[in-house]
Amino acid sequence: MSKSIGILEICEPNHYSAVNGLMKTYASDSSNKVYVFTIPKIKKALEENGVLPNIELVEWNKEQVPAKDFLDKVSSHNLDRLHVCTVAGYYKDFAVFNPKAKEIYFHVHNIDLWFNDTLNRAWNSMIFDLKNNVSNRKPYRIVGRFLLETLFTSRHRKTFLQNTKRRNHQFIVHSDGQKNFFSQYVPKEKITVFPFAIYEGMQDASMENTKLRICIPGIITEDRREYQLLFNALVDNAPALKDKLLIDLLGFIPEPEKEEMGGKIRKVQEAGIEMIYYPTFVFGKQFDESLSKADVLLNNQKVEKNLTSKYGVTKESGMIFNMLRGAKVGIIPAAYQVNEEFKPSTLFFDDYTHLGQMIAEMVENPNKVKTLKDKAIELSNMYSPTSLYKRLKTW
Repeated sequence: MSKSIGILEICEPNHYSAVNGLMKTYASDSSNKVYVFTIPKIKKALEENGVLPNIELVEWNKEQVPAKDFLDKVSSHNLDRLHVCTVAGYYKDFAVFNPKAKEIYFHVHNIDLWFNDTLNRAWNSMIFDLKNNVSNRKPYRIVGRFLLETLFTSRHRKTFLQNTKRRNHQFIVHSDGQKNFFSQYVPKEKITVFPFAIYEGMQDASMENTKLRICIPGIITEDRREYQLLFNALVDNAPALKDKLLIDLLGFIPEPEKEEMGGKIRKVQEAGIEMIYYPTFVFGKQFDESLSKADVLLNNQKVEKNLTSKYGVTKESGMIFNMLRGAKVGIIPAAYQVNEEFKPSTLFFDDYTHLGQMIAEMVENPNKVKTLKDKAIELSNMYSPTSLYKRLKTW
């Protein structure tokens, strides 16, 4: 039976991979009609990756059309199902959003933010950010964000969530760990686990590598990841790694951190370890080309984002799902919870001394990487669009 599905993502360019996975999973049933309501950056990335005939991309130009007017346009479509992927930045507009959809699937990226939306949580988060100098933001900006959050944003967020709960709805998270945590707030049958990225048979371009190539996808910032500890571990193991290792920082450095981070990178390069990074945001075809060249993906995530937010539990990192997209081996912190099926193709490190030793061992023993790569391909084949469709097809 033909179904009409909408996917709405106008907030986060970094989420194009999630949109791509959703639209192609639904479109794998040729009887479905899929509408993707999105912004130019995401539209470009989706087109570069291929758009099937039963998918229609509907672009929003925010310079010409207010967000509320575009959401009204979305509401004019009669849909069997609408995925609302992200709301951040447009809470006020989404609070009055009333789409013509038989059911709403709302993607919850940060469970703690949406379902522990209290003044106490916001206050503790502000104190944490002030103490830890998060993103090198000025204290007055951190306090200003707290006031905006508590006086305005939280109210609109709660209204949107209440409106969603009144409808025929389902929540989407990206991992079993999130689902387990989320089930304390909503019944498990209202939660669907769907990955942030899918496997589309990406060609492995790592076979010609003359050095072990480790890719670290994502923004290069000390706010989210442990770059200083990682760089120290690489320099400490430089005698074993020199001329045998390439680190691909597959992201960009935010302007406030460019000078300091650039100096740290140069020290690693001076130790004889090749390191590359990019001047601007990397996405679409360029991202996939670099991803395909990697032997291994590394997640140097700070697992505990603040006192109440933890990766693998209350939220997820897109890096985990790049392992699926590229059929790549992963190295992640031991404290990071992953789905059981990830474990055969994943290595876990206890601290950055351990990580440095682990990388040195991989350089010396390429066969270990080869064995893990075979397991990574087995994992990714479980995440093709046709394999995933049954997670979404509930009609």
